[in-house]
Amino acid sequence: MVPVCILMIAVAAMVSGQTQQISQQELLQRIEGKQEMLLIDVRTTGEFSVGRVPGAVNIPLNELAERVGEIRPHHDKGVILYCESGRRAGVAERVLREAGLDNIRQLEGNMSAWRQSQLPMETGK
Repeated sequence: MVPVCILMIAVAAMVSGQTQQISQQELLQRIEGKQEMLLIDVRTTGEFSVGRVPGAVNIPLNELAERVGEIRPHHDKGVILYCESGRRAGVAERVLREAGLDNIRQLEGNMSAWRQSQLPMETGK
């Protein structure tokens, strides 16, 4: 019998294996080049208003499942997710994949790395 901890590690590896990331520099180039994409910040509205990646829309994780219909029309352009550290973005990716969306990437390092790199940010609502 396989120990539970090994099974959990294997499942986590399979799930994380699906995750494709986009680097901070590649995302910045796409933003500056005005490439079409749907950039979703899954943090709370309070976190979003304090500082976000330019062009991001806020769909808090706790609202994501009920708002998939808003995302579906933009799916072909690519969906990029981020949160503060990656945990919520990972959950958000699973929610979207379960809804049948697969053109999804996560921002490498998420908002904490974006801020640390002193890349452009927007504030306010």
